[in-house]
Amino acid sequence: MAAPPLRILFLDVDGVVCCNQNGQLEPEKMQQLIRITKTADAKVCLSSNWRLYEDLREHLYAELGAVGIECVGTTPDAGEATHGEGMRPCEIGAWIRFWHEDKQRQRIASFVAVDDRPLLQEKGASVLRGAPFAPRMAPRRTPTHWHIHPSVPADARRARLQAGSCRPTRSSA
Repeated sequence: MAAPPLRILFLDVDGVVCCNQNGQLEPEKMQQLIRITKTADAKVCLSSNWRLYEDLREHLYAELGAVGIECVGTTPDAGEATHGEGMRPCEIGAWIRFWHEDKQRQRIASFVAVDDRPLLQEKGASVLRGAPFAPRMAPRRTPTHWHIHPSVPADARRARLQAGSCRPTRSSA
C-alpha cells in the first residue's frame, strides 16, 4: 500500500521568520508558520542559507520540532556563494527529485516555497511554476552540501543527490 501524498513547505528563514538584526526567530511569524503547516498538514524542508551551517541548521530543527513542525531535511547547495547566481529553485527541484528516488517514501503531492527572494526570477524557476521534470533536466552537477533529517532512514541519507539543472550560467572568477 502506497503512503499518502505529502505536502512540503520549503522554508527560507531570513526575511520570513527572522526579520531582525539579532538572528532571532520572531514569535508572531513562527505562529503563522505553525498555523500554515498545521492547516495544510505540511512538513518543512529548509531552503534557507541557515541550512549550510550545522549549528544554525540544528537550532532550526530543534525550534521547529519544539512547536510541532516536522522538518524532513534541507535542500542541496548549488554553490550560490561561489558564483553569485540565485539558484534556490534548482536546489528545490533537486531535493524533490532526490526525495522521489526512494519509491517507499510518501509522494510529494504539492509544495510551496516561502521566501523573501524573487524565486520566479532565479535559475530553475520552472519547477516553482509547476512544470514537470523533463528529461532535459538530466543531472549535470553534484551539490557540495545537502542534508536529510535524521528521521529519514540512514541508507537514504547516504545516497548521492544530483542537482539536475542547477548549473550556474556565469563562470566564477
